Amino acid sequence: MAIPPNDALVFSLSDGNDTVVIRTIDAGSDPMSSWRFNSIRIADHIAPTATMRFIASTSDDADEGHILEAGLDRFALVPEATTSVEELQASVGLRLWPNPSRNAFTVELRNGDDALIEVLDAVGRVVLTGMRTAGGRSTVQHELPSGTYVVRATTAKGEVLVQRVAVGG
Repeated sequence: MAIPPNDALVFSLSDGNDTVVIRTIDAGSDPMSSWRFNSIRIADHIAPTATMRFIASTSDDADEGHILEAGLDRFALVPEATTSVEELQASVGLRLWPNPSRNAFTVELRNGDDALIEVLDAVGRVVLTGMRTAGGRSTVQHELPSGTYVVRATTAKGEVLVQRVAVGG
């Protein structure tokens, strides 16, 4: 008698302190034995950091009867997502304008809190830091190469707000 498959493939993200499961594919997933495209926005699960780790793990709870199989193909991290800038601004407490930016943009925290501002490149490296908002607003002057960046605002209360900004010359 054949044992039904009970393999599981679990994808997680870690920021060095916390680890969160972002997707589980198991016998209840339909269809389990086929390739499928997934697009996952990191900030929906955990605040992006320069030390992020993507973890893929697989397991089989059967004592015997079949071989464990799992696969991951064409994995990529990209600075763009299918979510528009306007949708992101509506979902977070951080606004940026103009977006796209040439050499300056304004950062505003909707709750008016002061915060430390950092700008990260597409691989998570901090490229600008040390700026602070005054009364929840600040203008960031920059000479960044064209691309997409993440602006991270950390309030005195420890709240971390992120938003993307496109830079083009």
